[in-house]
Amino acid sequence: MKKIPQIFTLAIARFLVISFVLLSPICIIAQNPDNNKVADAIVKEATQNSQLKRLAHELIDGVGPRLVGSSKMTQASDWAIAQYTNWGVTAR
Repeated sequence: MKKIPQIFTLAIARFLVISFVLLSPICIIAQNPDNNKVADAIVKEATQNSQLKRLAHELIDGVGPRLVGSSKMTQASDWAIAQYTNWGVTAR
């Protein structure tokens, strides 16, 4: 088994130390309490205001299976466009 030249091991060690020093502030910023407020707001929105069940029910049970090129696919597309329009999002 060949030995790795000492210059390469020193270069790797320097790279790791420099990476640690440069990336450490990112970890500290990620743990900022203000960032937790944003994450908490996202979780609250998803758990308390989610429309996923209603939308899934309408699309899966209402429209049903959608094979490519079928009338159900067109119906599902029209349904999605109507939903986006309802929310004020431009869709075509």
